[in-house]
Amino acid sequence: MRLRYKLSFITLMACLLISWLTLGAFQQQKPVDPVNFRELLFFLVELPGWVADDKPEGATIAYGEEYKVSQAQRSYSSGDKSLSVTVVDGAYVPMVYSNFQMYKTFEMDTSEQYTKGTTFKGYPGVESYEYEPKTGFLMVMVADRFLVTVEGDPVEDLDEIKEVAEHLPWSELAALAK
Repeated sequence: MRLRYKLSFITLMACLLISWLTLGAFQQQKPVDPVNFRELLFFLVELPGWVADDKPEGATIAYGEEYKVSQAQRSYSSGDKSLSVTVVDGAYVPMVYSNFQMYKTFEMDTSEQYTKGTTFKGYPGVESYEYEPKTGFLMVMVADRFLVTVEGDPVEDLDEIKEVAEHLPWSELAALAK
């Protein structure tokens, strides 16, 4: 238990340092108004082999003039498996991107899980997988603005999540950034 605590503390400190070093790139971009969540719902398409649990949900929120963000999300199921797809328009608000910035250059491989930076459909991303309980996610930054997260539970490996993510309309989402 003590070793796990030390590893967690070291991981946390490394992540904080990486976040501090990489967040500067987004602080240079001036925040903009986010795309309304209704315009993001198109991204949450029907997925082959999966049944949408309900209709997509979303929200656009503002906290003062500088913090505005939109999010849309949809859940799916296939037998005993569940999947969720979330798209966030961070509108260049730096703190929205901090976790992604922290993890995209971080790499960890343990007996319990792995996390590493990746590229998906030409966009930078992060993938993470826990061997038990067989859960994972793929997070992708589209056009330096939209964060898309595909999470699965249980999944045999990240290839299962990536296969589903192939069916999402990535280029159409990137076009909204312009």
